[in-house]
Amino acid sequence: QQNLFQDPNPQVVRRPAPGGNVTYTQNIRVRFLQPPPVPPPGPLIIKEVRAPQPPLPPPLR
Repeated sequence: QQNLFQDPNPQVVRRPAPGGNVTYTQNIRVRFLQPPPVPPPGPLIIKEVRAPQPPLPPPLR
C-alpha cells in the first residue's frame, strides 16, 4: 500500500498564462534572534599553588 498514489508515468499539463507571463511578488521579513547580553566580568582571582618544600636537612655537628 505504500505505492498507492504514485503514478510511474504522470501526465504533465503545461498551459501558458492567459495574460502572458505572471510575476508574483512576495514580501518577506526575516528576524534574527539575539543572544542575551553578556554579564559583566567578576573579580579576577589568581591563586598560586606551590609544590611542598622538601624537609630540612639534618643539622651539622
